[in-house]
Amino acid sequence: MPQDINHKGRTTALKLTLIQVGVVLVCATAALAWGFNASFSVLVGGLSIIIPSLLFSRWAFRHSGAQAAKQVMTGFYIGEAIKFLGAIVLFVLVLKWLPVVAVAALSGFILATLVQVFAPIIITVSASN
Repeated sequence: MPQDINHKGRTTALKLTLIQVGVVLVCATAALAWGFNASFSVLVGGLSIIIPSLLFSRWAFRHSGAQAAKQVMTGFYIGEAIKFLGAIVLFVLVLKWLPVVAVAALSGFILATLVQVFAPIIITVSASN
């Protein structure tokens, strides 16, 4: 049973990540209207939050079950810290070292973050139907 819950959490996290990637790719494609650099900027801005989100899900769902309750909580706290710090570091690196349009990169970052906020609602509603 605990493995089922852990598997369900990993599956949901993967769905969320795939939705983020899809939305960022669609928006990066749409940003081609403003040029390749704008499109690239949206893409790397979005990836700067998607990659830490993947690291979070990998770290947070390592343990499961009532016997490992403390490990589960510790995993979530460490995973969230990795995600938060990773997103900051990656976004700063994107702005510092890549030839990006800052507004477009920030748009990709914010867009992927908003998907992260609202996609669980969509996933929950679609699962209940």
